[in-house]
Amino acid sequence: MELMGDAAMARREAPQSARAQSGSFGKSSHSLAAAREERYAFLTEWYDPTAALMWSFQLFYYPKDGSVEMFDVKKHQKFLKRVKYDDLDPKDLYIGNRVNVLSRQLNLIDYGDEYTANKLGGKKERTLAVIKPDAIIKIGDLFELIHAFDLIVTKAKMTTLTRNSVHLLSSGPVVAMELMGDDAVSVWKKFLEYVESTDALREARAQFVMDGTESFGHGSVSLAAAAKELQFFFPAKNDYGPPNTATFTDSTCCIIKPHAIAEGLTGKILNTISEAGFEILALQMFNMDRANAEEFFQVYKGVVPEYPGMVNELCSGACMALEILDTNQEQSFRDLCGPADPEISRLLRPNTLRALFGKDKLKNAVHCTDLPEDRVLEEERYAFLTEWFDPIAAVLRCFQLFYYPNDGSVEMFDMKKQQKFLKRIKYDDLDPKDLFIGNRVKVFSRQLNLVDYGDEYTANKLGSKKERTLALIKPDAVTKIGEVLEKIYASNLIVTKAKMTKLTWSQAADFYAEHQSKPFFNNSVHFLSSGPVVAMELMGDEAVSAWKKFLGPAESSGAQREAPQSARAQFGTDGIRNFGHGSDSLAAAARELEFFFPSTIGYGPPNTATYTDSTCCIIKPHAIAEGLTGKILNTISEAGFEILALQMFNMDRANAEEFFEVYKGVVPEYNGMVNELCSGACMALEILDTDQEQSFRDLCGPADPEVSRLLRPNTLRALFGKDKVKNAVHCTDLPEDRVLEVGATLGHVMPPQEHTYAAPLIPHLYNRLEQNLVCEAALRRVS
Repeated sequence: MELMGDAAMARREAPQSARAQSGSFGKSSHSLAAAREERYAFLTEWYDPTAALMWSFQLFYYPKDGSVEMFDVKKHQKFLKRVKYDDLDPKDLYIGNRVNVLSRQLNLIDYGDEYTANKLGGKKERTLAVIKPDAIIKIGDLFELIHAFDLIVTKAKMTTLTRNSVHLLSSGPVVAMELMGDDAVSVWKKFLEYVESTDALREARAQFVMDGTESFGHGSVSLAAAAKELQFFFPAKNDYGPPNTATFTDSTCCIIKPHAIAEGLTGKILNTISEAGFEILALQMFNMDRANAEEFFQVYKGVVPEYPGMVNELCSGACMALEILDTNQEQSFRDLCGPADPEISRLLRPNTLRALFGKDKLKNAVHCTDLPEDRVLEEERYAFLTEWFDPIAAVLRCFQLFYYPNDGSVEMFDMKKQQKFLKRIKYDDLDPKDLFIGNRVKVFSRQLNLVDYGDEYTANKLGSKKERTLALIKPDAVTKIGEVLEKIYASNLIVTKAKMTKLTWSQAADFYAEHQSKPFFNNSVHFLSSGPVVAMELMGDEAVSAWKKFLGPAESSGAQREAPQSARAQFGTDGIRNFGHGSDSLAAAARELEFFFPSTIGYGPPNTATYTDSTCCIIKPHAIAEGLTGKILNTISEAGFEILALQMFNMDRANAEEFFEVYKGVVPEYNGMVNELCSGACMALEILDTDQEQSFRDLCGPADPEVSRLLRPNTLRALFGKDKVKNAVHCTDLPEDRVLEVGATLGHVMPPQEHTYAAPLIPHLYNRLEQNLVCEAALRRVS
């Protein structure tokens, strides 16, 4: 390629001072050691999945003959005698990389001596390279060019930016890369400048730039800028940056294997794919550990003898995943890949990827989807980091939970033991809508707290647009809460927290503090504190704007003209008595949600439980998951009952057993009742019932929905129940339990200690109350 010669010319014109400086290294105090040994030393870590231990080694590499040896740091003894090892490329020896040494994946965490640090790390820099939308079609050429400049691509991702501040980069997909090499910042920047100014590369520039005015790429101007910009595209932790451009529609998967990337073949492979007429929809570099590689290739286990070698190769270094547009599904792209054995490919189909770039059956350049049904499955797996408190061992256990939406199956991986905990199995009781961070899901009687996404794909697919916002129903509309909840569920928003509360004037003033200088401040505070309100945390795609659209314009008269179907148009009176409040932005939502549902010590404004002339009702998890909450509340209100208090909560198994202890050994459904109550979010209601329990129990109906439908078809369980366990609601059975159950689900106690499930010591009122204490403590924690 003509551009490659230009690249070499650009390199020759680069400043020589830095290289001259490195050439004088031999005069240093380390020159004798270098001449005698020429040995590179690294501190490495290796996770032993069998022993579930992290081992620390010194890795020594001898460039003269390509041999390696290893020293066990803990045991202070040699672990691997010096042996020639051709599969380790010196270019891969840099801090932060992962190398494969005799089937062990070693993470290079630091240099092992000053000589190695000076020799290999003195000038190594990392910089951001962004290929702009106009040049994406030449991405293969650019990868070749990068390789020719002795720069290493350590991270890469095709993404689409939407921020207004990056106007020039938002017209289409870009490819962001982390480049590493000697003086990487200046080398990459010099190349960009060279393309802009050199006559010899004008033709190449015309190739890369469509409008003739902008360069084809962006480069960091300094190491400080590089660090900041790399953090934007490739955050160090707790985030994944801009998502990749995967579509999962009419596409197939291709993985460029580690050996091909290490040999600098990435650009050539990308070019061959493009020249064959295929469009690359998405691109991302990644590393795969052994457990995931085994899982990925599981279909070949016991089928092809190369299975262990295939696993070793896939986890030996960085891979590049490509999504290829292939409307004919897999066969046409598989034709381009060729037979798995490159020797056969070279004989029968010499222009295929494996014929051109493969070495043997294991190092055959690329993996492609073999079966049509696997094209989405190879990508469509949701991963979560979860926690489960084991009450028997009193230990918090950490798992990876994998969910496969294609067939609704799940599997679990033990993070500590680094081994599979649950083999993949179909599990119908897990609803994909429940898979969001902060939720609790039940998998085979284990309540798993979803604490984070387990991989970038899941974060991009499920979390990229998920927002949380505050929905506040004002005093004039609290009686409409059932209707409101029905419309919320119809809008594909999820209620993750809810509480009926009565704000004091001071609390309302604090909530409206940002409007203190506005003329409507006093009237707004007065009205908000004039009666009970219902505060809810809503979650969903673009929840902030979705809820604002549901509410309509702030002035009810304006809402009636501009959005007659909105809540404020239908139920509002003016600009203050306007049905409800919604957060204006994500930042405002975070602040307002913290006001009602604090994440730290405290519970926020208390709920409105009275414990007088009332009974308890719990809407069960299955009914909430099925979107029946609003219908149940409407039915209760239409039957003439007043809802005095309302709060959502989660119950763990130990507390559910305690709560239902009176039924243990009495009803055969006891275990199922416990499982259901702790399977997800519940909603506790305090119902005004001056006739004590009987009248509200009449509305609930018999425990068996089938019996209810025959004898009392208009009861809650007849209308919304499914069976004796999933019968929509629990209600207080015994008159003496009404205060106790209201207190257990709507009361307040001391804040919990982290990961502690025991109840705090509080006075015992009488024996029946004692049975509810543990349950009471756990439920009040979430108040």
